[in-house]
Amino acid sequence: MSVEDCNRWIELSDQAAAGGSLSDKDQTWLSQHAEVCRDCGAEKQFYATLGNALGRPEMLVVPSQTVMPSKPRVSVRKPLLMGLALAAGLALAVGGPMVWRRSPPTTSLPPPVTAQVLFASGDARLGPAPAEAGQKIPQREHLSTGAGLACMGMAGSIEVCLGAASEATFSLSDSNQILVYLEKGTLMARLDHQPAGRKFLVRTAGAEVQAVGTRFSVRLESDGNTRVRLHEGKLAARAASRVSTDLVGPVQASIAQDIRVAPMSPADVGEDKPLGDLVGLTRAQAGASVFLSSIPTGADVLLDNVPIGRTPVSMLLAKAAHVHLSAPDHEPVSDWIEVRGPSRIDRTFTLSALPSPPEIAEAPLQARPLAAHISPGQLLAKAQALRARGQYKACAHIYHRLWSEFPGSEEAKVSMVSLGELELVQRNNPGSALAAFNSYLRLGGALEREARFGKIRALRALDRHDEAKVETARFLSDYPTSIQASMLRQQSHVQ
Repeated sequence: MSVEDCNRWIELSDQAAAGGSLSDKDQTWLSQHAEVCRDCGAEKQFYATLGNALGRPEMLVVPSQTVMPSKPRVSVRKPLLMGLALAAGLALAVGGPMVWRRSPPTTSLPPPVTAQVLFASGDARLGPAPAEAGQKIPQREHLSTGAGLACMGMAGSIEVCLGAASEATFSLSDSNQILVYLEKGTLMARLDHQPAGRKFLVRTAGAEVQAVGTRFSVRLESDGNTRVRLHEGKLAARAASRVSTDLVGPVQASIAQDIRVAPMSPADVGEDKPLGDLVGLTRAQAGASVFLSSIPTGADVLLDNVPIGRTPVSMLLAKAAHVHLSAPDHEPVSDWIEVRGPSRIDRTFTLSALPSPPEIAEAPLQARPLAAHISPGQLLAKAQALRARGQYKACAHIYHRLWSEFPGSEEAKVSMVSLGELELVQRNNPGSALAAFNSYLRLGGALEREARFGKIRALRALDRHDEAKVETARFLSDYPTSIQASMLRQQSHVQ
């Protein structure tokens, strides 16, 4: 840009700041020049930010040396801006915004934004206290999830859910601008079309997203970049460098100094699905306040087959729902939560510990038969005969005898794989089956493939799907051409 153009921009902007009128042509040129001139644009942004800091000094953003104007600026606005800077600084020093005396408004202000906790699980916290469904959210409050999850409802038309290990601050003091500042982790937002003049913003340290009527996620990556995934609707995205773009879903963008837009893959959609299901599940902002706990605590909870974290759980429910709780080495439990209007429902579920097969020492031990005329082979044959006759409980008892009386024998090792299949298929007891398969795998042997295949099926039956996926991937890598691998691919839709 030429010096003459920059001097003209200074003169016109000074005139506007002093209250002078500009022609439409001058106003258009003033705006266009600030967009293409780095120095003038940076100065405009700094002045605007400083002016906004009077009302909300905590949002003051001072440009770094790399974006401060490189040309000396001498203008009639300097005394005014010095005063603005002093006022903003004083407001920060006393811990709150300056209060300015002004004439009463001629029109009534819009009602304040109301917000409440819709759902919380695990160790989610609202401010310094544990988060609970139904809690009202102050005009400015901090939410952290730890190992849990949490969802907020705002203005009757906006839901925001935070994933695990996430932190955000909600700013609701401005009725025309609802702001969520994401400090760590991931959030998923879903909102209806907002009233005219109201903005919904999500900010990070390096980006800002504005949405009206949409569903999207925002995540702070480990490298400091902001990742946005727009599943439906429209967004306006802006980087700290003032680069901006409009997004139309489905699409994703990585925001740093620039904005890189890319299509969303099925894997991207799948990664957002747990929070997406949760934000759709918690849209009811009235109903019964439900509090779920378990013995032992920390049980995984499914609500209508949607994972909602671990106990303790609190949520607002408008209608009946099915819950399923599970924990490692415990029998899962399921039940219906009946909702009959506004009320408080407290439920505690006790999960019974599963019996485990006797452990065997790492080094083979000498056989210690209780009866001299009974051999490991005879016990195994007896167990097989009982199984053929459908006497599964008695059969399982013989398998356990083999482990306790002949722990170093091959028959005892083989019996654990047979016991696992018996518990999984005939007795519908996947917890005991998993313990049997693990007992065999600790020692290893010729039936390792069969034991690993059984372990995957037991994990799936226990709804421990993440562990099952890991074991499946390893199995397919180690036994790619086996019949079990073909069955796993069909069941998992793996090509």
